[in-house]
Amino acid sequence: MFALQAISNVLLVGTSAEIYMWVSAVIFGLTAWSIPGIVAACCGDIVGSRNSPAALGVLTFFFGIGTVFGPAIAGYIKEVSLSFNGAFYLAAIVSAVGGVSLWKTIVKGR
Repeated sequence: MFALQAISNVLLVGTSAEIYMWVSAVIFGLTAWSIPGIVAACCGDIVGSRNSPAALGVLTFFFGIGTVFGPAIAGYIKEVSLSFNGAFYLAAIVSAVGGVSLWKTIVKGR
C-alpha cells in the first residue's frame, strides 16, 4: 500500500496529462484509507495484543502531527518553488520510507 501511495504521488509530478491524474486518483482512492487499518493490524503483530492500544495511540499522535504540518509544508514548497512537484516528491519519499520501515519491522519480527 505504501508503494502504491508513492507511485500515485510520483504520477502527478512534471505532467499535466489527464490520464496520469486519473490513474493517480484511482490508485490513491483504492489505497489511502487502507493504510490506517494495515498499520493498526501491524501494531498487534509487532507489540502484541496487550500493548497494541498504546502503540496505536503513539502512531495516531504522529499521524496527527503529519496531518497538521503536511499541508503547511506542501504550501511552503509550492510558494518557494512555484510548483507542487516538490511536495509530491516529498510525499512519495515519505510513503516509500514508511513502507520500507514497516516491511523491515515485520520481516525482523518473524
